[in-house]
Amino acid sequence: MQGVTDTPPEIAEMVRARLMALSGAERFIMGVRMFEAARRMALASLPADLPEFERKRLLFERFYGMPLPTPKSMEEDAGEQPNYLAEQGAEVYAKA
Repeated sequence: MQGVTDTPPEIAEMVRARLMALSGAERFIMGVRMFEAARRMALASLPADLPEFERKRLLFERFYGMPLPTPKSMEEDAGEQPNYLAEQGAEVYAKA
């Protein structure tokens, strides 16, 4: 993936080499920590008085750039596929 960068190629290669020198587990933990930091920042930007489900819905939209699927829209997308949410009801969604 080529993009606009102000990082000299030799510095980018040095950073990449250092990252690749880490174990897979270390890189995974680094990714988890970055995701959690981004999650905390996104949640902090939302109004504090929102109900939990609404906060989760808005967080999903912020991260994935689309509305959270509803049980009804999931049924339509699945067609004839069995739908766990439809069988269990919307309360499954509220527990997520």
